[in-house]
Amino acid sequence: MYKALIIAVLALFLAACGQQESAEVATADGAAPEQMAEGVKKVEVIQMIPAAGYSYIEGRQDGETMWLAGPPIQAGEGDVLYYTQSMTMTGFESTALERTFDKILFVNAFYTTPPGQQQPMGESPGAAMAAAMDAGPRKSVADIRQNGAAMAGETVTVSGKVVKVNANIMDRNWVHLQDGSAEGEAGDLLITTTETFTVGENATIKGVVVVGKDFGAGYSYDVLLEGGERIP
Repeated sequence: MYKALIIAVLALFLAACGQQESAEVATADGAAPEQMAEGVKKVEVIQMIPAAGYSYIEGRQDGETMWLAGPPIQAGEGDVLYYTQSMTMTGFESTALERTFDKILFVNAFYTTPPGQQQPMGESPGAAMAAAMDAGPRKSVADIRQNGAAMAGETVTVSGKVVKVNANIMDRNWVHLQDGSAEGEAGDLLITTTETFTVGENATIKGVVVVGKDFGAGYSYDVLLEGGERIP
């Protein structure tokens, strides 16, 4: 029910995106305001905390201090980032950071320069964000490895770096993902998929948690994700 509520709120948010006014940020010396495409927001980074496949950013926007979360990005104090689509959540509990945010904005992507009005081919950022929200709760590799039995049968999303790929075995690709949430075997998650991934890339993948899986031929796993799909 909670997931359905989030999706409903997101739908309303996406419908309103087209109504956003253009953003203009005045410079401190009174010079002409910075011109940005319609819907682009600007935030100055106070601090960035990487956790469980997200970048949590405390930033300053229009004189207000706020928290944002989005796909991983390298940023430090004083850096300026830009974003377009966002959704506000209140009372959000982050298990990775062990804290609850009174208010946080989840953004579809961070940019280091103002993005133009023209969007890339394929899904719009809003559509990609909706797909991500519909992909199930985001989990860390360590959480899935440690608590997989309690998640069995659930669709979850995980982000990290692809460290190994065994392609075309039993009509699927075997992708190993790590996100730094644990070391050694506890920090490595196997995902089976028909999609193609490359070693070294950062990826967000959704899949169904499966426990006690024995494929035969020596392929046996305590927990893994099956039916992996890339989330834009």
